[in-house]
Amino acid sequence: MLKVTPARKIIEGEPVVVIQNGKIDEEAMARQRFNYDDLLMLLREKGIFNIEDVENAIFERNGELSVQRKSQLNPVTPSDLNLSTQYQGLPTTVIQDGVLIENRLKEISLSKDWLYKKLQAEHGVKTIDEVSIAQLDTNGNLYVDIKNANPENKPDVDIP
Repeated sequence: MLKVTPARKIIEGEPVVVIQNGKIDEEAMARQRFNYDDLLMLLREKGIFNIEDVENAIFERNGELSVQRKSQLNPVTPSDLNLSTQYQGLPTTVIQDGVLIENRLKEISLSKDWLYKKLQAEHGVKTIDEVSIAQLDTNGNLYVDIKNANPENKPDVDIP
C-alpha cells in the first residue's frame, strides 16, 4: 500500500475538506457521514467555539479535524513583537491522587516540610490526601487542586 497510491486511497480513505475559505461544504460532510454535531465537537476540541473563526478545516482519515483559523484571528506571539521570553519548562508533579511523590521533591531540592507549610498557608490543606494533584512550575508557583472542591461561578452552558 505504500507504493500504490490509488489502492491506499480506496482502503484507507483520504482527507476531506469540510470548510474551505470560511464556507462549509455540506456535500463533503454528507459523503463522509459527518454531521454538524460532530463538526462542532471537533472544533471545540481545537479551542474554536465559533465556526466564523475558521478559514479551512480538513476531516482527516483518522477521524481528527485539522483546522486553520482565519489569519486575523491568530494570536500575537512574542516573536511577532520582537520580545524575548523567559524559559518555561515543564511543571513537576509533587502530589498525585493524595500521594506525595518524594523523589520529585528531592529532584527539585525542596523538603516535605516546605511543601506542607505552603499547602497549609496558601491553600488551607490539612493533609496530603485532600489534594488531587499539586504541581510546581519552573517559576516556583504551586498549583493545587483539592479533591471534591466545588468550582466557583460554575456557568450554565448548553452544549449542543
